[in-house]
Amino acid sequence: MGAYRQPMPEMVPIGRRLRQLRKARGWTLKVAGEQIGCSLQAVHRMEKGIIGLSMQTMLRLSEIYEVSCDHILKGTDPCS
Repeated sequence: MGAYRQPMPEMVPIGRRLRQLRKARGWTLKVAGEQIGCSLQAVHRMEKGIIGLSMQTMLRLSEIYEVSCDHILKGTDPCS
């Protein structure tokens, strides 16, 4: 088992928004991972702010949650 990684302060608000978007759809971590194309552990780490988001992942999140990248990053403009 790997060492625990601390959340990155700049990623914590983004992770909270991702969790809110996932929960609003009633999705589990597993379902979100299937939609994004990653493991449920990766979704968990994104939501906790432990890992950053690649451009590809950011675009996929925007597509599946039907929000703009601005909304994910800054919490503005909830519609894409």
